[in-house]
Formats: sequence, C-alpha cells, structure tokens
Amino acid sequence: MKINVDTSKQLVQIALGDFLFEKLVKQVEKDFILANNPLKITKTIDGVSFIALIREKVYYLMM
Repeated sequence: MKINVDTSKQLVQIALGDFLFEKLVKQVEKDFILANNPLKITKTIDGVSFIALIREKVYYLMM
C-alpha cells in the first residue's frame, strides 16, 4: 500500500482512520533506535501529542 502525504498531520489522520496508529508508533520507535536516539512512546498517546513529540525529537537530532 503506497500513500502520498505532505505532512505528519495527514499521516497520523490516515493511520488513525485505518487503525494503523499503533503500528506507526512502533515503526517510529524502531526508526529512532536506528538513529541511536531511543524514544519511548506511551501506548495512550494521542495524535497531536505524537506529532509534537516527533517534531521535538527530530529538531534535537538536527542540532
């Protein structure tokens, strides 16, 4: 399945709509482990908080 999205908000909305949000969270955790910056995300995180956390961590990695 190939999906074209322009923003993280669109990606989260699609994941929530298709009940794939949990898989998205697990994949993001794996990606941050590969970047040597482990990220622990609670299972109760909502979409808005998830986006904010990812933006913060990516900003930190770019510094």
